[in-house]
Amino acid sequence: MKIISVDFFGTLNQNEDFWKELLKYAKLEGIQVCVISGPWEPTLFDMLEFLGYTEKVHFDRVFSILGHLTNKGLDTWFDETDETWHSDAKAWWYTKAEICKRIGSHIHFDSNSRFGEHFKNIPTRFVHTTSEPGKGLIKEWHKGLKLANTFDDWDEYEHMMSGMYSM
Repeated sequence: MKIISVDFFGTLNQNEDFWKELLKYAKLEGIQVCVISGPWEPTLFDMLEFLGYTEKVHFDRVFSILGHLTNKGLDTWFDETDETWHSDAKAWWYTKAEICKRIGSHIHFDSNSRFGEHFKNIPTRFVHTTSEPGKGLIKEWHKGLKLANTFDDWDEYEHMMSGMYSM
């Protein structure tokens, strides 16, 4: 099974209609979609739901950087001053690559290029969603998925319409 992963902040929370359509078409092609982002998994589910993303329609699973780092025994803490969770800064940047390697993600889409350098030694392709090459690649893939999922078989259409008569 093909697996892709997508970041939330700067990716799925930007241009939501485009991403919802692309992910829906990817799911129709049998591709498993995982969302990987910083917040704890319940928070990530809530944020996705708030923006209209639906589990099993747009994504299959979510993975939390904070959860991954905590499971590895690294400290995570909440800074009440800026109301943000933190962990080891160095570990933060390679965590998405570790998660992608563990789940077997073929492609990871992310708006933050700082994560990209950690994908060099794993079999996951990193696509920077805000660079021109990345945007072009995503638009081409979207176009191909949309065409693959567009009903365009006239013989089948005529068969479906048989037995219907105009009044």
